[in-house]
Amino acid sequence: MPAVIVNADSSDTPTTTKNFAATGTRAKKVPLAGLTRGKGAQILAAARRPELADAEVVLIADTDTRNPDPAAYAALLDHVRSGAALAIADYPRHWDEVDLTNHLARPLIAATTDHDVPQPLAGDLALSRQALAAVLRAVEALPRELSECVDGYGIDAFLLLTATAIGPLASVRIDRPKQHAGSFPHLPAIYHQAVPVLLHLTATRLRW
Repeated sequence: MPAVIVNADSSDTPTTTKNFAATGTRAKKVPLAGLTRGKGAQILAAARRPELADAEVVLIADTDTRNPDPAAYAALLDHVRSGAALAIADYPRHWDEVDLTNHLARPLIAATTDHDVPQPLAGDLALSRQALAAVLRAVEALPRELSECVDGYGIDAFLLLTATAIGPLASVRIDRPKQHAGSFPHLPAIYHQAVPVLLHLTATRLRW
């Protein structure tokens, strides 16, 4: 299947969409503008596009990444093509980052799923077609309060934990730290949206 690039944008101005349209690519481009704000809402809007219906692998990449490394994206895609349901980036992080990951997300996921994923909330990942289909089915069954979290920063945990029921996960070590816009202004929202999803999707898997 030919590659397709979908840009999901909820900006208040058309600048991002115009820049996307003006960027030369070998792949077909699908611009989505005027979307509801929220990381998850944007990802799910892109995932529901008919252009992705037959895709064997779908790559999700944070668009605030500076100097993205094509080799990192290629490695994620290759792991899914080799049989993983989901492949997620494991970037080196600075000592003062990832408190939510280190103290809650990683140990909770490891304890309840037997998958020790160093960066379970990383924004760069690839999904198999089967895993993406499971995500789109599961999101329709969420209670409203969880759906609102998944429409935001809860999407990362939701993608990973849904994929654990489909097949193996792959954590792909990346050599250098990710350069991206600072997340500190969004930390309260990240916590309040990611934690309910983590607790809801791991509660039934607890083993005493």
